[in-house]
Amino acid sequence: MGDSFYRDLIPLIHQHGADFVIDTTGQALLDTLPEHPLVVKPNHHELAALFDDAEYTDLDEVVERGRRLLEMGAQHVLVSMAGAGALMITKDHAWHGTVPKGEVKNSVGAGDSMLAGFTGTFAQTHEALTSFKTAIACGSATAFSTDLADKEKIDAVLATVSIEAL
Repeated sequence: MGDSFYRDLIPLIHQHGADFVIDTTGQALLDTLPEHPLVVKPNHHELAALFDDAEYTDLDEVVERGRRLLEMGAQHVLVSMAGAGALMITKDHAWHGTVPKGEVKNSVGAGDSMLAGFTGTFAQTHEALTSFKTAIACGSATAFSTDLADKEKIDAVLATVSIEAL
């Protein structure tokens, strides 16, 4: 894909009255922010790279960088942090979600599942916190599966997810 792929696609999305989510890195992500994506989902390494930071040592640093993405135009920021859980940062709040215990079998698709869980739930509920909890369950359930997780696995994991306000 060319460098302008996302920038070229976004006007078509807006013409149809739809929101968009973005799960990419670097300049391609930064270029989409003025168009107000519903959610962006960098992992903590990708977030650090966006701002030329070293590895983050505490959650406050991650939240501060997530808030910068909000200032640049994102509506919600999800930051996946592997075994350290995930963060959701909005204009008014930040939450940390724990990753449920389980055997990681395959992390391929876990981030995509996380984003799909948030997006699908938000489309139905318009409630960010419920969407975040479902996102963690979807991502974790996929990581605990040999392929994409099924609804039964997601529901079982969802019952174990905990969220705390920061």
